[in-house]
Amino acid sequence: MSKMKKLLIALCAVALSAAVSYAATNPYTAGSGIVNSPHDMTLLDDVPDAQGRVCAYCHTPHHAEDASLSDYMPLWTKPLTQEVFMPYTSATLDAVVSLDVVDGPSRLCMSCHDGVVAYDSYYGKIGNDVLVGDFYNDYAVGTGGILMNDHPIGFNYLDVATADNEINDASTPFMGSTKGVTIADVLWEGTTFTCASCHDVHNSANTVMDAYFLYAPQADSQICRSCHAK
Repeated sequence: MSKMKKLLIALCAVALSAAVSYAATNPYTAGSGIVNSPHDMTLLDDVPDAQGRVCAYCHTPHHAEDASLSDYMPLWTKPLTQEVFMPYTSATLDAVVSLDVVDGPSRLCMSCHDGVVAYDSYYGKIGNDVLVGDFYNDYAVGTGGILMNDHPIGFNYLDVATADNEINDASTPFMGSTKGVTIADVLWEGTTFTCASCHDVHNSANTVMDAYFLYAPQADSQICRSCHAK
């Protein structure tokens, strides 16, 4: 087992077990969609959307944010994070991390999880509620967003799988999943590992209740072993 893989397994186990989950006190049904899930901001907002809209906190059918601001803007209605993120780095890391570590879906995740942009900033509204603390990943420290203590993102998964026989092929399905989701299905542009490569943000292919929107269960580290051949 390479040093890199040992480290990544350890990081994965710590990151997934250390957080105190909103879902731990607010159970939701896995795979049932975003309504009543921890991403249903109407349950968290001090002044919920007047029309009870759930999707509106992130998406809008009209007057979306300028799509030229990013290569992935699915009718986005929130301000994009302006943080400059510091990626995970280590002498044991063989993967080449992109200069834009939050490329693709990860940047959208950070529109709430950067500890700077308020989750109730949407549809032109200037919000006030910022998610902070370990569970919400408050990365806003010093001169940039710190991603150095989290599982690497922003690297080409296919390249790593080709170079290392202890990384499963992208055609591998997630362990313990009944949805038939493969690793390839969750790579940005078919190659890049992002936040959304582990987490099903819309809770549509989530497999286990209260499991941080993961595509595979944490039991027996199935979420880790879906990629890491151990």
